Amino acid sequence: MNSTRTTTTDKMSARVGKVLSKTKMGKFISWKVCEGKLEWSLEEELIANEALMDGCYIITSNVPKNRLDKEDIVASYKKLTLVEKAFRNLKTVQLEMRPVYHKTDERIRCHVFVCMLAYYLQWHMNERLQPLFKDDKEKKIDFGLSKT
Repeated sequence: MNSTRTTTTDKMSARVGKVLSKTKMGKFISWKVCEGKLEWSLEEELIANEALMDGCYIITSNVPKNRLDKEDIVASYKKLTLVEKAFRNLKTVQLEMRPVYHKTDERIRCHVFVCMLAYYLQWHMNERLQPLFKDDKEKKIDFGLSKT
């Protein structure tokens, strides 16, 4: 009967270990299985140390220090979302770069060029008209390009 208890304890330990290893929170929980029961507690000190780093992140760059300082690198990283949003805009509802139904390379290049030109015009108009919306910095002007 004792060997069954050990097998059950081993299986339970394996399952708990497997579940906790898949989560990021697993490192903050100390646990053990004794006599078929799971005993656990939170590692308060680890949680407090980790909380000190909340909101912090590390950015590495291969750009030499004499070309960009720390603030410029961080600002460039934060602008990355604007670039990603621009590509999403090109590919989806507003400009619909895809699907391309052209057969020749020249026509495909022309199609992409027209989409890029349309995006540039949209961006430029937003930049020029943005001062009219001083109260709402996040508002973008909708030029009726979307199909919704």
